[in-house]
Amino acid sequence: RFAKHREVSVSPSTIAAHFRLLSLIYGYAMTQGVQDWSPLGAVKIKAGRPKRTYFLSEDSVYDLVDRIEAESGSAHARTDAALVGFLYLTGLRRSEVNRIELSDIDLAQGKIWIDGKRRDEFIGISESCAEFVETLVAASRNYVPDGRARGIAKRGGKFLMWNISYITKAFDRIKKFDGQLHPHALRHSYCTEIVKAMKTAGKSDQEILQITRIKSLQTLAIYVHLTADRSDVNLIGRGRRRKLRRVE
Repeated sequence: RFAKHREVSVSPSTIAAHFRLLSLIYGYAMTQGVQDWSPLGAVKIKAGRPKRTYFLSEDSVYDLVDRIEAESGSAHARTDAALVGFLYLTGLRRSEVNRIELSDIDLAQGKIWIDGKRRDEFIGISESCAEFVETLVAASRNYVPDGRARGIAKRGGKFLMWNISYITKAFDRIKKFDGQLHPHALRHSYCTEIVKAMKTAGKSDQEILQITRIKSLQTLAIYVHLTADRSDVNLIGRGRRRKLRRVE
């Protein structure tokens, strides 16, 4: 059954998780004398999913955007490229993007209302990000042009067509350019660049947490990636925290 499920619909990581749970159950039963042996002893499974790309530099992100956008013969090339750029420049989680309505977008003021994981708030967006937003909105089947170049703030409906599944499908197509890239990797990239820029500007840890919308420095440490030439720089505040990942 393990082999059958893995071939049909269940990912290797799911199988590994269930296998570990069953191993614990059988192990406990054996220690209690309920069972003399474990039927899992002869079962061999592969490890979980391959390691994902958790961080991309700014140059790598824009190079990826250019390569996706330059793809000829693809109806999704422009919107896929815009999605990568939008996720990188905003650092939003997939669930947060999924909850954006067209009425939450105000390009004239350069802001988007976010129904966030921790709090609801407006976030500011740059001109570059606004261009990505316009591309995505224009592609949405909920979008109805009203004759104004930036007149989308009063329109209802979802921001992304097909909701959260659109992100999944888009990154399935992007695998041809970067087979390990995951949407959340762009949040890692966003947080890393924000921390570097704000620390260079002398901003406090609390200001960094406010901008990145992260609860604690310990959690922020998961998202910050140090390049080889900055491996000795203390980018975030003092105290106990998880070891920062380093990218060579």
